[in-house]
Amino acid sequence: MPRLFLNRLMRWTLMVLLPLLTGAGIYRFLRSKRPAILGDGPVVELPLPTLLLQSSPSLLWSFALCSALLLIWRPSAKWAVWAIVGGAVGVSLLFEVWQAADFGIGTFDWKDCLFSVAGCLLSLLIFQKFKFHEDHD
Repeated sequence: MPRLFLNRLMRWTLMVLLPLLTGAGIYRFLRSKRPAILGDGPVVELPLPTLLLQSSPSLLWSFALCSALLLIWRPSAKWAVWAIVGGAVGVSLLFEVWQAADFGIGTFDWKDCLFSVAGCLLSLLIFQKFKFHEDHD
């Protein structure tokens, strides 16, 4: 396989797939309250702070969303990068508003909003640090 393809596959795996699976894993194995789609198995009891167990999936999923958008569009202009990050933050916050309005399953939490914004900003920092928008692999 060409090196460029392998580099892109690694980026997608680390920046999108791994955070999504980790967030789902936290819900499935570490939280007692979880969506039915994730099953009804036993909970693994770890000595982790409640804040981490409750809000880290929001951080991870927002990170994955922002990373996916940045990897798809690979913007080179700063305004375009910020527009994509802003869009990802907007979607993440709208999901919390959707929960606050009781349109679906879930509970609104301000901490989830902050963790979601942090996830998008972390994605931005990594994106800029490694210049994933350039194809000079």
